[in-house]
Amino acid sequence: KLSGSVRSTPFSFRMTTSEDGKDFLTNYIITSPYLQSTDSNVISKITASQTSLSAQKVVMVNPSDEDLEKFGLKTPYSVAEISVAVKTKEESEESSESSGSDKDVKYRYYNVRQHVITLGGKDDDGNYYCMVDDVPLVYVISADSVPWATSQYDDVVVKMLFMKDITSLDSVTITASGKDNVFHFEHFPDAENADGKLKVTVDGEVYPTGDFRTLYQFLMKITRLGPAEVEPSGDPFMTIRITPSEDMGEEIVVEFYEASGTSYTCRLQSGETFRVSSVTVTNMLKNMERYLNGEELVHN
Repeated sequence: KLSGSVRSTPFSFRMTTSEDGKDFLTNYIITSPYLQSTDSNVISKITASQTSLSAQKVVMVNPSDEDLEKFGLKTPYSVAEISVAVKTKEESEESSESSGSDKDVKYRYYNVRQHVITLGGKDDDGNYYCMVDDVPLVYVISADSVPWATSQYDDVVVKMLFMKDITSLDSVTITASGKDNVFHFEHFPDAENADGKLKVTVDGEVYPTGDFRTLYQFLMKITRLGPAEVEPSGDPFMTIRITPSEDMGEEIVVEFYEASGTSYTCRLQSGETFRVSSVTVTNMLKNMERYLNGEELVHN
């Protein structure tokens, strides 16, 4: 968990487990304030730094309350509460009619230990004053060694609205201008070529598979920009519903509300809101109309 005065919204994350299902494709997931996937590049730097922290020196032993106030540790700037453990893999033989040799892989954790890293103010060289757990020592540590010190929720959360492989989907519904455009899928994994593996139908009519794969990329280009500037109200301008095939994860519902000339406010079914670029939304809608009309999709 990362908290402290630098954050108006503390957030927590943990390693994924086999119980998390197929909705999370990253090694770590955010558990609060919303259940979300993480940006793998950002989270790997945070976790690596938290398990290999070293100080430059000790500046005080047994600090008083006045000392803690002076070092900025009475009201900490940034706090990391971490749990570390040894992770081992356990494999159990399971009979399988399909293969006869499949193995279920599960992980076990032991030697779980909790630690608290507290950062206060900075010295004249830009280093943080730091304390660890309940040890009555004030350290000085380099700002470079704690890249998580100023990390916010929006820095860590994955930027994509959804991370669903098209092979796992039953349908995609795009509702705009009062009309539901429902794209149904049939999957043929044994087909010899990519287009043969997927059949796309709308209102019972078959549409080109290759072009839909391109349209799906336009959907995935709608990514979060940052916190919502305007909380949504009224009816959404557009709604996207991603429905997975059976046992392939939870349905995703995303609503879009007009906010400004350059962005829309996006709301997930969890209630989380953020900004997305109006250009990416407009391009996707224009290309959806081109697709349905049998026209070539364009990238500008």
